[in-house]
Amino acid sequence: MDSSKKHDVLFKGLKMKIHGTNNITASLLNAYCICSRKAWLMSRNIGINYDESNLVIGKYIDETSYLRQKKSILIENMRIDLLKKLDGISIICEIKKSSISEKAAIIQIVYYLYRFREYGISVKGELLIPWERKSKSIKLDNKFIKELKESVQDLNSVINRSSPPEFKINRYCRRCAYHDFCFI
Repeated sequence: MDSSKKHDVLFKGLKMKIHGTNNITASLLNAYCICSRKAWLMSRNIGINYDESNLVIGKYIDETSYLRQKKSILIENMRIDLLKKLDGISIICEIKKSSISEKAAIIQIVYYLYRFREYGISVKGELLIPWERKSKSIKLDNKFIKELKESVQDLNSVINRSSPPEFKINRYCRRCAYHDFCFI
């Protein structure tokens, strides 16, 4: 059986619901860890600048990295960048352009691991940064679970607001695809 069929069998009919998350996605959590305003805009499907250079580079990395692996797996509201097996263990991988937002990428992976654990599926996580030739294994532990639950609670508060959080400049602003919503 080829690897894509193995992964299809692994996830066939899988329905997941993390308590208290409603419309929370891993990407939304990632955005929240970077900027609450970005998360609020993203939660409303407000368009981004698709010509922004970092999005173009990210798309290029996605199209040219890990070509032999099963990529872009969609399960409910989760889009997993890469799924691989090593010694019979499934590993959920998140691919990033750089390690600048490593903490946000890790919480994204923790979200996936937690969701899978809720349904009795044991997986591991890995952050992959191909241009830096870097990878980092992520294991779901109590510290990460506590951080995830706090982040989900805080994110829910942000996205339930009627207006976006106040603009606060941070180190990610100049590369942000939502840049125009804050600086124009």
